[in-house]
Amino acid sequence: MNEGKNEQAIKNFKKAIEIDPDCCASYFNLGFVYVKKGLYSKAIEKIKIAVEMEPEEEEFHYTLGMAYLYSGKRWEALEEYKILKELNQGTADSFLKQMRVMTR
Repeated sequence: MNEGKNEQAIKNFKKAIEIDPDCCASYFNLGFVYVKKGLYSKAIEKIKIAVEMEPEEEEFHYTLGMAYLYSGKRWEALEEYKILKELNQGTADSFLKQMRVMTR
């Protein structure tokens, strides 16, 4: 996405949250756009809401873990890895590979 599309997506997801604050996909998608923009603390805040709403959703944990990694919060990322391991070993393995690459 280019910058203009990112800004429009942020506006759209914020509006979606206003309309339906129980839609975890809107929080996740808003957080994902924040990750793409490098706004990791905002991303973490929104994705954590999605995780609280749907704690079994692997993609939410994976993306939250990556946001933690990008922001230098390795211990928090490791906690997400542990959760992923319980949910799906394959997804956890993929996440661990990313962790290893990023922490070299």
